[in-house]
This record gives sequence, structure tokens and C-alpha cells, in this order.
Amino acid sequence: MNIIFKIILSLFLSFCCINLAIGGNWNKSQKKGVDQGKIYKDEDWSHSFYANAGFPSNSKDKWNARWLEEDKNRFLRFRLFNGQIGTSRSDNKRRNRAPYWERAELAIKKSYNISYYKAYEIEFKVRFVKGFTNYRETFFQYHNSVKGCVTSKRPPIMLKFQDNILYMFYALNKDSANHLTFYPEINVTNIYNKWVKFKLIVTPTKFQDVYKGGLDIVLFYDDEELWSQSMIWTSKCGKPLIKFGIYRPGNEKEVLETSIIDYDYIKIKEIKN
Repeated sequence: MNIIFKIILSLFLSFCCINLAIGGNWNKSQKKGVDQGKIYKDEDWSHSFYANAGFPSNSKDKWNARWLEEDKNRFLRFRLFNGQIGTSRSDNKRRNRAPYWERAELAIKKSYNISYYKAYEIEFKVRFVKGFTNYRETFFQYHNSVKGCVTSKRPPIMLKFQDNILYMFYALNKDSANHLTFYPEINVTNIYNKWVKFKLIVTPTKFQDVYKGGLDIVLFYDDEELWSQSMIWTSKCGKPLIKFGIYRPGNEKEVLETSIIDYDYIKIKEIKN
């Protein structure tokens, strides 16, 4: 009887230790996103977007996405707090030099016939309210929605702020890391609480094979051309997934500043060649 009791006690203590270990690592456990799949659309948006992965939180103090109104103008605000690990499958995994990834963003509905073979003009207004002073904070992605496609883990285009400065990241090829171009004249702290406009002209170049071909991009900031690049890499098997919000690497050594951003007037239109 004593032997049986000791075995039961040992199993019970082991079970408790496992639960305590999981509890101590609660912030890194994968969880279902808040409002996952919820549709977002405004009268001055050309397309609907949805919370493809959902959000980390909807608590009173740390909600991540909410409609607000100012001077009868409706806009969507995103907030991201330190330690809010995103709810995409890979967000709680160590990758790309980060222990985990924090995320609060929307993606365009996949039912739209957006294609790498078509040309588009993408325009949106944005207001940086706070933050974006951390490392690699992305606020716009021209990504890929086809799982298993060779480019699915490498967005052709990413707009972000890094150490306060605007950066454009773009893919070189399927193996190389995204190349970057930066613009020190656009410091996020100088445009806090000001509405600014970004516009991208995205045009397909000739697809030579699955590893080449791609996109020609022209970027405008407040109606002035800021940058252009030809032959940005993408893949034939891909399909564009336009995303916006806040996406950034987590940090186990420092407390990241809260980032807040507003979006308005989102227009995507096909350009006929």
C-alpha cells in the first residue's frame, strides 16, 4: 500500500510541476486570437479587411483595434503593448533574431482577385500617435497568401520604422534577406499626431521563372515620389496579401514602448496597362 501511495504521490507532484512550468510561461503559449475573422470596412475604404489571426487582447486597458471618431471622421486605431505576442502560428516561436513576435494587424479578404500579374495603386492615410521607436516595426506589408509557395515567408514589400527612421524592405530573391532602403528625413517623432499619406504604384515585371520576375514599385509620401525599384522578387505561385497594422519583434531584455497608429482612407485600385 505504501508503495502505491508513493507512486500516486509522485505522479501528482510531477503533474503539479508541469502545470507550474506551463503557468510560468503563459505569455508564450499559443492562444486563439481575439475577434479572429472579424471584418473591418469603412465608407472611404475600397476593400474589406479582416482580422486573419485575431488580436492578442480585448481587455479594457490593452485592447488592440478599435474604431474611433474625430470631427465626424471615422478611423481605425491600433495599439500594441510590450509582450503582446501575436496569435499567428509562428508568432510565439524564436525566429529572425527575435524570441517571439508581437502583432495587431488586418489583411485584405482573400476573395478579392488581387494578383501579382496586375498593376495596382494603393493609397492610405496614416497617423502615428505614439511609439514606432523600437526595432523593425512594420505598418504595411505587400505579402503573399499562398501557403507552401516559395515566397510565402518573404514579403516582397514591407514599410516600417526602425529606430525612428522610415525603412522600405524588399525581397531580393527566395534565399536572401530583404534588402532595405532608409529615409532619415522621415523621423516618426517629427510626424506624431499628423495625418500623412502613403501611395504605392505596384506593377508586374516579366516573370522569367519561379525564382525571378516580380514587381516594379514606386513609393510616394505626401504626394512626392520617395523611392522606386524594379524587379523586386516574388514567385509565380504567390497571390498578394495586403496587410496593415503593427507587427514587430519582441524583446526579452527590454520593455518595448507602446505603439499607437491610426488608419483612414484606404484605396486599392487596379491600373489598366
